[in-house]
Amino acid sequence: MPERKQTSCAAKRRQLLPILLLPVLLAPLCPGTARADGIGGYLEYIYGNSTYNIKDISGVASNTKNSSFLQRYNLALDKTIYPMLVFSAGGLYENTDAHATTDGISSNSSTTRLSPFADLSLKNNFLSGGVGYRRREESATSNGLSTPKLIRNEYTANLGWRPAGLPTFSLFYTKRDFYDEQHLSQDLQSQNYTWTSTFRDLKGLELNYSGSYSQDQNNLLQSETTSLTNSGRIAYSGSYWANRVIFHSGYSFALQNSTIASHGSAGTLFTPQVVQNQLFATTPDNTVVPPTTVLTGALTAVQSFPALNLVLPQNTVPPPVLKQNNVGLSFASPTTLSTLFLSVTSKGAAPSTNSLNQLAGNFTWEVYTSTDGVTWNNRLVPTVTASLNPSNPGGSESGFLLSFPTTTAQYVKVVETPAQIPISTIIPADIDAGSILLSRLQSFTLVQGKAGASLSSSNISGVLDASARVMLLEAINLSYDFSFVMSHSKSDQSSLATTYLMSNGVSFANRLNEIFTTNGRVAEDFSMDAQSNVRNSISYSAGLNATPLPTLSHTLVYGGRADISSAGTSLNNSVYFNNSASLYRGLSLNVGAGYSTTNDAQGGETHSVSFTTGLDMVPNKDVTLGVSYQDSTAEHTGGGQPSATSFIRSAAVSATYRPFAAVYLVGGYSIYMQNDRPNVTLINYGVNWSPFSGGDLQLSTNYTESLTSTGNEKVTTYGPSLRWNIRSGSSLDLSYNRQKSVSDFSGTTDVNSFSAQLRIAL
Repeated sequence: MPERKQTSCAAKRRQLLPILLLPVLLAPLCPGTARADGIGGYLEYIYGNSTYNIKDISGVASNTKNSSFLQRYNLALDKTIYPMLVFSAGGLYENTDAHATTDGISSNSSTTRLSPFADLSLKNNFLSGGVGYRRREESATSNGLSTPKLIRNEYTANLGWRPAGLPTFSLFYTKRDFYDEQHLSQDLQSQNYTWTSTFRDLKGLELNYSGSYSQDQNNLLQSETTSLTNSGRIAYSGSYWANRVIFHSGYSFALQNSTIASHGSAGTLFTPQVVQNQLFATTPDNTVVPPTTVLTGALTAVQSFPALNLVLPQNTVPPPVLKQNNVGLSFASPTTLSTLFLSVTSKGAAPSTNSLNQLAGNFTWEVYTSTDGVTWNNRLVPTVTASLNPSNPGGSESGFLLSFPTTTAQYVKVVETPAQIPISTIIPADIDAGSILLSRLQSFTLVQGKAGASLSSSNISGVLDASARVMLLEAINLSYDFSFVMSHSKSDQSSLATTYLMSNGVSFANRLNEIFTTNGRVAEDFSMDAQSNVRNSISYSAGLNATPLPTLSHTLVYGGRADISSAGTSLNNSVYFNNSASLYRGLSLNVGAGYSTTNDAQGGETHSVSFTTGLDMVPNKDVTLGVSYQDSTAEHTGGGQPSATSFIRSAAVSATYRPFAAVYLVGGYSIYMQNDRPNVTLINYGVNWSPFSGGDLQLSTNYTESLTSTGNEKVTTYGPSLRWNIRSGSSLDLSYNRQKSVSDFSGTTDVNSFSAQLRIAL
């Protein structure tokens, strides 16, 4: 139970603790005491103050004032105690005191974290190994009430073997204890064994095998979960006839068995679902006609997500039109869904859930499902919480857990709107405010256990793939390529599902003379899903490039695609002409125009015309000027919809000027025009001044206007900042920031913030 503080002695001791720790942190740095190979650390102090004034569209106003002070102390050392045997140790202490007042109601809070660690590792080319220990203690108080301290102990061991000419082998062991000091809200214990083996010493042949066994025990629920996973891949690649024929084939499989035994209260078993593909899409773009939205557009299958940043860097100007991130999953057959987990990293590791909770309010999430992976017609509003991976209780993988009403779909995606975390926000030590990266998206099958009983869940999946490329005629680089992918999956919740994808293509690229080059491709794709629905697509393209002068180039591209399925046939054709010219040194011009026509399966027809031009001028080394214009117009008829014409036009002017070596000026003006919305003008400018040589002192100010991805919210940001690089690794940052957003849907938000940050490297 929470306890109310009786005196202020404990608070005073906590405030004095960082000061008392300073001699301990600095002692190893004194002459004659530091014997480690490497030792370092830092002290950091951050103060922030902000005011939020919010008025919704009905006129209801709210006011919030926040202030906080953070102290952070870090120390780390490395010591080679024997050749190839290295000892590492260190720790982090962090304390944050915060005060908030919302509409006259005040609150106070304080959080403290202590994170020591120690590692011993052996490394050589044949044998490697190591042991490690990490501990994390987190405590918090709010309005005089303290919550039980959260403690996590982690013990690790690893062994690696890399013999020449034989399979490699590695083994990892992790034991975790995660509990509160009173064992009332958390009491978890887990053990995990992971092993891998790889063999690649036979030319063209690759063998991979990995497995894991985990045992998780929840002492509060009196439940135990065990999971055994085995996966492997065999692949072979080769080439013949002087690389005129290149081929690759392989088969991957995965088997998983999980069991939950509930001796007391009923527990829930989170079993990762068998997924055919992870999907990724570039963000929707409302600057093209017809605009892409979160409701339209296929996602591209990838083996792993590209670097996807969920936030905008704090020290950069937002793009004129903010866009959204789309990530998703596809299944071999319609699957029951209710829970998704997005794993994130920052500073190269998984941040704590408490750290993510402090910043969770800056994110916006939506979930959509689809039957074909193209039209996303079912929108779900998720409940989002910062969480550890629910399939690995007590583990270190953290992120956001999205829960929503149970639904059945073959495709699901998450739409996230990146936000710029206010500069005044106190950022936890394990998070970089400008880089919070998505590492993967995972879905789960939830099996509800029963008290006094056990339940099991199992699934199996596999993928067979093959590809080949044959050079038919070297004179014109004419080649034929083929690929085939067959996937299968089966689980306790679904029957055997099999999908197929086959592609055939012919392509060429040829230089006609010193001026002209040509290229082209024709391809046919055939796919069949688990319900035996067949989809065919034929794509074709041809291009002509001309470079009559080194400073002059022209490109003409024609392309098209026909998609045939049970829903009907859709056809798209387009032609684009682009020109680039360097008129003389410091002056370049780009002009492009295009035309496209689309006939969808419902009988609708869309004709689009686009035009772009840009002029870049560099009259001297201190000045750059840029002018650009874009115009897109589309006309839609048929398909059971009324005829409509739409357009999007934008014009922009930008300039930079460096009158002196220490002064840098940047500015821009743009206007956006759309047929169904009022015109919007955006202004951006900034000033940067470094009065001292070497840039040790930097003064800057900026003014930025931007639109959200929907175009219905305009955000204005401005304010000065100062950075003083005291010495290597030590700096002082001061900034004032004001941000105002006006939305047709949510009203007006006005934020004023000030922050000061002092960092001293030891």
